[in-house]
Amino acid sequence: MKRLAVRGLVLAAVIVVVPLAGWPADEGAKSPFGAIVASAILPGGGQFYCENYLRGAAFCAVQTSVAGMFLYEHILTEEAHRRYKSTGSLDDYGDYEHHFDRRYDLLWWGAGVWVFSMADAFVDAHMFKFGSRRRVRLGPAEDGAGFQVSLLF
Repeated sequence: MKRLAVRGLVLAAVIVVVPLAGWPADEGAKSPFGAIVASAILPGGGQFYCENYLRGAAFCAVQTSVAGMFLYEHILTEEAHRRYKSTGSLDDYGDYEHHFDRRYDLLWWGAGVWVFSMADAFVDAHMFKFGSRRRVRLGPAEDGAGFQVSLLF
């Protein structure tokens, strides 16, 4: 049991230290691993870290809603199981099966949204400030013969 606690502590330290070690020195950049960790710990955290507040709020709302629905279905599953154990009724067993299946469907949906949130935060960190230096320049050509349109990245 003590070895398991030590392994968990080491894993938690690695999860926290690895993103900080790769923290970008450039002020205009965001750490992709920092975004993943923030999104893994806090719903929408990676998006908030990447300053994508609307998407962060959306992920936070979706993940919180799915977690709340999962917990509600878990309570209903346990109540139906207790009823079935006390009565032995097939109707109570059917109710238990229904809530049991819904609970695990919500668990899979929650895991999917969680992984998608982390992947989205990773991409957001890589693409942070991508379009901020984009400029369009219109004017005469450099050689003076014509009109020039330039798009600078």
